[in-house]
Amino acid sequence: MEEIQWLGHSSFKIRGKGKVIYIDPYRIIDHEPADFIFITHPHTHHYSMNDLKKIAVEKTNIYAPASCIPELELLPGWSLAVEPENTFSAGNLDITTIPAYNIRSNVHPRGERWTGFIIDFDGMRVYHSGDTDLIPEMGGLDIIDYALLPVSGGNVMDVEQAAEAAKIIKPAVVIPMHFTESSRSLADIEKLRSLYHGEVRILKSAW
Repeated sequence: MEEIQWLGHSSFKIRGKGKVIYIDPYRIIDHEPADFIFITHPHTHHYSMNDLKKIAVEKTNIYAPASCIPELELLPGWSLAVEPENTFSAGNLDITTIPAYNIRSNVHPRGERWTGFIIDFDGMRVYHSGDTDLIPEMGGLDIIDYALLPVSGGNVMDVEQAAEAAKIIKPAVVIPMHFTESSRSLADIEKLRSLYHGEVRILKSAW
């Protein structure tokens, strides 16, 4: 795996072995065509048709909740509905879908069956949690190299809960997401380094 780039909010681009993977693409700038796109849930900052149109081409495979598929089928490429607790292969990727939901609120209901993804790619396992609270299913994850975890609080984990999640998951690297790059927010994110003693990598967004 050559690079993990944070595109802002919960959006990432991963590249390696000539492949380009997007997760929750939003406010895309460079329009590089996608080989694979993963959508965690249909909220606007995670599922943006305007951005998908910029990067979906005939070779693109898109994996998303079932409610998104009718609209996604209007794009070039191929779309498949996913739900939690499944494992499948996509080209040279091995994918596991993990539940993503709220315990403290109903903004991300468990019954919607939205997902996080473990993407096993080029010898690395990347876990993108989606919008979620600290949930019991995190205790069952196998070896994770990179854990992409929300930290803004409210309807997702805050910094303290993300630190607890990291202690459970034990990734080699934690990359915080779902926050804005204000000075106050970045100061809060820095607390993650004091709460979790593994590597915390705070990326600069592409916006």
